[in-house]
Amino acid sequence: MSPEYQYYAISIRGNDLGLGPTQICRRWVDEDGRHDEVYTKAASWSATSELIEAESGQFETEARAISARLALSLVEIQSGRGVSYEPSDGRYSYFAWLADDKSSLDDARQVIRTWKSPQGYSMEESYTFDSGWERSYLYQDVRDARKSGWLMSITEEDVERFKEIVAERRS
Repeated sequence: MSPEYQYYAISIRGNDLGLGPTQICRRWVDEDGRHDEVYTKAASWSATSELIEAESGQFETEARAISARLALSLVEIQSGRGVSYEPSDGRYSYFAWLADDKSSLDDARQVIRTWKSPQGYSMEESYTFDSGWERSYLYQDVRDARKSGWLMSITEEDVERFKEIVAERRS
């Protein structure tokens, strides 16, 4: 039996549906629990926490239930426009995450890059040695005191230096 989906549009808080791009999510429930997926730029459905985050009210986004018909229309639009969340100007802001008593890039726990997507979302990624840049919430967690430490603004050149530091630590 195929699942019964409930569809949602995720948008910037206060933005009326139709005034700018949204993310389309779907949810279904089975014996294993609740499952949420987002329609991706790869034109497929992928597991997500975006819907739960939007429903929490703690982020800049909100979720609105929509009909399956409207969801299909929005998916068709997204499929045709090549949805991208990369910065439209190609620029990032970079930060090093440091312990409270540290002040040098040499002591950084991680580096983070942040940007605004063309849709207006605040985006961030952390650098990992094994996988490169991966979606994260570290900047937000440190800023909102859910994680200890502080964020030092750094340059793209500092990021490259951090990558070398991490490579040396691992060898």
